[in-house]
Amino acid sequence: MKILQKASIKILWLASVVAINLSSQLVEAKETKINHNTEIAENIVCLSASGNGYNWASTLTWAAEIIRDATDKAPANARFNVACVSGASSGSAFVATYGSLLQNKQLFNRADFNPQNITKEEAEILVNSLLYMALAADFRPEVSNFYTTLDGDSEPDLPWWKSQFSLARVMLDFGTRVMLAQHISQGDVNQVEQLDQFVTYQTLDELASAVEDKEIRDQYRQVTHGIWQQSQEILDELYQDANYKREQREKDRDDFRDNPTHPVRQALAQKPADGILALTYAELAFTESTVDYKEMRSQPPTAATLVPFVFVNEATAEKIIESPFYQAQVQQNDSYVGQYVICVVSDYYTMIRHGVKEPEMMPPGVYRLSPLLEEATTDLATGVSHFYQPLAEKNWYSQPQFQLLSSTRPLSQPLLEEDKLLNARMGVAGGWIDSYVGGQATLYLGSGYASDKSSSNLYFSTFSRQDSMTKFAQKVVRKYFAPENPEEAIANIEEHRDHLPILIERYQGFYDDDDISWQPIFVDYEMRLFSENKNLLQGIVSLINDVIKLGLNYAPVAITKESNYLLARTMNVVRQTLGTEKNLGYIYDRSYEDKYYQQNNNSN
Repeated sequence: MKILQKASIKILWLASVVAINLSSQLVEAKETKINHNTEIAENIVCLSASGNGYNWASTLTWAAEIIRDATDKAPANARFNVACVSGASSGSAFVATYGSLLQNKQLFNRADFNPQNITKEEAEILVNSLLYMALAADFRPEVSNFYTTLDGDSEPDLPWWKSQFSLARVMLDFGTRVMLAQHISQGDVNQVEQLDQFVTYQTLDELASAVEDKEIRDQYRQVTHGIWQQSQEILDELYQDANYKREQREKDRDDFRDNPTHPVRQALAQKPADGILALTYAELAFTESTVDYKEMRSQPPTAATLVPFVFVNEATAEKIIESPFYQAQVQQNDSYVGQYVICVVSDYYTMIRHGVKEPEMMPPGVYRLSPLLEEATTDLATGVSHFYQPLAEKNWYSQPQFQLLSSTRPLSQPLLEEDKLLNARMGVAGGWIDSYVGGQATLYLGSGYASDKSSSNLYFSTFSRQDSMTKFAQKVVRKYFAPENPEEAIANIEEHRDHLPILIERYQGFYDDDDISWQPIFVDYEMRLFSENKNLLQGIVSLINDVIKLGLNYAPVAITKESNYLLARTMNVVRQTLGTEKNLGYIYDRSYEDKYYQQNNNSN
């Protein structure tokens, strides 16, 4: 067995940008039927992403390049299991988009298609689909204009912080992309093959020299903006029966919030695909029936009480819990496995609304996991049908049972502790979970797949901006979750991050006949506003430049319509990290600067 040691790319940090809270009104889940072939491929591709707000063109491109690399390394007749992906904050919307692509019958029309057993040709369709979605990530001008205003609740309940954006506003934008992923065709995604004409560079010097080539720049913009425009035409068609046009931004936002038949709400009502994980930090608390958790939590939970919540469908939850490797870590009292709360949700709507919240951006979330124990209102219900946490299980069992607990238990089967009726509660603290922390849950899922094969090859990659806890995460820990002992709290979270390579080593020993490779990828997604894009923003450049008003350090590329430039940078940095740039080449990068690339190698 071999482990690829992680690459170290020295790049700048950017705070995690937009996070989302969803309107808590639940939508009945609709399931997209998939023929579940019992055969699972031995080549397993697992991905774990940190959030990066409306810079998620970078996340989509990273995923495409990792899948491309995994398939390039395998024989022509190899099969692949690509149903293993996690994300937090905006990464929750990324995984919903990823899952929706896998469920799209226009893309994958083989009668017995199963994401756990795809061909090389189908993997190429997935790669092109992810790149298409990256180019489709830019907002229309009226949406960009809307983000120069704040519409958050001035006094959210509970008032842990003042939110800048409403629940529906951000979720509508991410949800629109999920809807698009469910309806694009092979003909649509094949357009990204036009990018090949710009992959003509072999060295960083060549990339640097092409930056000011106006002819290439204009050609690149024409091709990529053409693909974006075509994606908008698809969305306009999907909006034909909506109550309001997409241009009627405020009315459309409110209709999305209140109307379960809104087209984007309908898209988010789909059952999550197998192997899709969304994460957030939250407190799992058990209170007596008479204890009001909302009153108890008039202040944010402490950092010591925050644990990763993992939102998945039931089949995925069971695959994790039944993994022999996962069970071994629980039984051996691994330092962190007991913290993860595996939660079963029925739709993308619920998955995203919990997975992409962030402090200050969106209101905090305080929920009941056991709504039938009281007369719960909809806004307090989590939408979680079952959950499992090894630490919580110790309240009732001396040995792990490895079985999901129903969160809608009848009163005849309550959770009891010393004859007290307990209610499970969740206080959401934000999706600022790093890919190394989310990656541990993803590895447990991958181990579940590996246990079904006599031998397997697990190709694993994590994605974030830097190889450490972000400044945004440190800021919210200092300000809200550990104001009295922030350095200790930050050190504890960093220690949790550092547990991933330890876990990978254990995986290596546990599955000693299998292979595992791990490639961390770090990409700086900060992008300045280029002058050629100012005419696309219809007079709001001065407002976008005043990004302090948005609470950001800079404007995300989806707002400045520069996702195409971020796609190029990400593609190049991933290839440089993997060492595949010589074979695949670099793509034209309008935003090229030395600081975004490794310089201590032979790329020049």
